Amino acid sequence: MWTKYSGVSLLVVMAIIGGASLVQADLKPILSADIVDGETQQRLERAFEAAVIVRDPAIAAWSALRYSVFGEVAKGVVVGRNGWLFSDEEYQIDVTFEDRLATSLAEILAVRDVLDERGIALQVALLPDKARMASAEVVTARAARIEGRYDLALNELRRGGIALPDLRAALSTVSPGFLRTDTHWTPEGAQTVAATLCSAAPLLSEDHAPFTTTVTGFADRTGDLLNFIPLGPFTDELGLLPERVAIYTSARADADALDLFGETAPPIALVGTSYSAIEDWHFADFLKSACQADVVNYALEGQGPFEPMRRFLRQLDTAETVPNVVLWEIPERYLTVEAVQK
Repeated sequence: MWTKYSGVSLLVVMAIIGGASLVQADLKPILSADIVDGETQQRLERAFEAAVIVRDPAIAAWSALRYSVFGEVAKGVVVGRNGWLFSDEEYQIDVTFEDRLATSLAEILAVRDVLDERGIALQVALLPDKARMASAEVVTARAARIEGRYDLALNELRRGGIALPDLRAALSTVSPGFLRTDTHWTPEGAQTVAATLCSAAPLLSEDHAPFTTTVTGFADRTGDLLNFIPLGPFTDELGLLPERVAIYTSARADADALDLFGETAPPIALVGTSYSAIEDWHFADFLKSACQADVVNYALEGQGPFEPMRRFLRQLDTAETVPNVVLWEIPERYLTVEAVQK
């Protein structure tokens, strides 16, 4: 167990590493120069960093100290309770907040109009933030405007004529709906959302395709938020262990009758983010089972929700066949935060 004594031990280790590194650093040329603003400080920092012995262990020890004693980590992550980590994108707010929100909502409505002209229905899956759904594990409070973002978006889209479910209710029935150390939902969270979406129009279809989904095993997954915390050998000691995730397999009972490359288009096109694109979450296949319909997945990782939709619409311009429904998965935070292209 990580205790205050572990923190003290880390401080001692850091002091030893720091002292040894100072001995290794050649600081004389810097200290003999004229001091101008913060330039000398920056040169000292670079010299010290270049001289740090056992560099990786030192970085890991410092990261572990910041996490365990101060509840702080590098930019990109916000620390919660009980080993929960949150993306700092769910906390980001600046002077462009309202403008970005208005622009995002306008684009969603514009996409609905484009699809409507082609006779295609749009279903929006507005995914609530992890910090919203796991609020009991949140330490750092979020701004009031962020807390009100989901309701505002939901109401504006409904007023614009888009019928979309409040997925907070669905995800609140799953424990956990999100992974502790990952940005994303659990497969069970994805499964619950799929069932909710498929229980009403436009995804509720009379043309059934017999898909079944079963659990075929389990795997340990290291959360993507741990990439921001280089803890090295201290990861296990801090309790930030890989999380056990169920592996699901979906299959169509009459697979011989299905021809994805024929003239008949699958009834559902899924467009979205890594919540839909990463196979570990199994969202597209959960949709197949819940909707009893075929789904083609156009979601992309690292692009946010809007760029994949723009690409899909460009493809649609030259498509010979079109889906009946487009399901657009949109994480709430991307309504006001620009996705960092990867």
